[in-house]
Amino acid sequence: MIRLDGVSLHRGSRCILCGLSLDIRAGEVTVILGPNGSGKSTLLAALAGTMPYRGAVRLNGHDVSRCGPARMAEERAVLPQHSELAFPFRVAEVVALGARGGLAGDPAALAARVEALLARLGLEGFGPRNAASLSGGEAQRMHLARVLLQAETGSGAPPWLFLDEPVNGLDLAHQLAVMDEARAFARQGGGVLAVLHDLNLAVRAADRLLVLHEGGLCADGPPGRVLNDALLETVFGCEALMNRIPLDRPFLLVQAQANITRQ
Repeated sequence: MIRLDGVSLHRGSRCILCGLSLDIRAGEVTVILGPNGSGKSTLLAALAGTMPYRGAVRLNGHDVSRCGPARMAEERAVLPQHSELAFPFRVAEVVALGARGGLAGDPAALAARVEALLARLGLEGFGPRNAASLSGGEAQRMHLARVLLQAETGSGAPPWLFLDEPVNGLDLAHQLAVMDEARAFARQGGGVLAVLHDLNLAVRAADRLLVLHEGGLCADGPPGRVLNDALLETVFGCEALMNRIPLDRPFLLVQAQANITRQ
């Protein structure tokens, strides 16, 4: 479980996160929503231990502010918005960077695991290629394979995946495939915390939605309870038609910007 107690983060005089307190459970896909600048990526970075904050964050019982990189690598695997490579790695080498524990010292087993992960993500046969030659969507899936390898290996596989806009640059089929991977990880007992912008994709993938707005948590719960006309207008400044699909999950068709004035 992740526990936040009074977590705040300021940028200059602006409060990006203002005293957030909540628990996030493993075994679920939790999606963070909100407009640009609402603190979604900032929250994820604070929980991952890569950005300083005020307050307290406990990840699987560990005080994040007191954990070093090795400890954090055991507790969570992170896919950032942007992943850059400084050297001409092959695709298989990039994915293998995620290996932990005994797998890292077994070249044959590692190569087989990397190949299997690439195949799962639609990159079968890509291992020998120069990573710099990949398209944006292919590179995104390569890095997701690296993160999944970290999450699925080691002496105690980390029960958390932190995914910051994991479907960036992906076509529709691969967006669905990536979020299905996230759901499968959660169903195996892991925890998934993802930042998304596509509301319909979030509705399809999430067990729980956290909606950030103006420094605070303005909505929290299952998709069918959280998303409504008033929230869409207040938080996103949009008017939308809403319908229901099976399992009481809303489907949204955004029509236009709402006629509101932001302060």
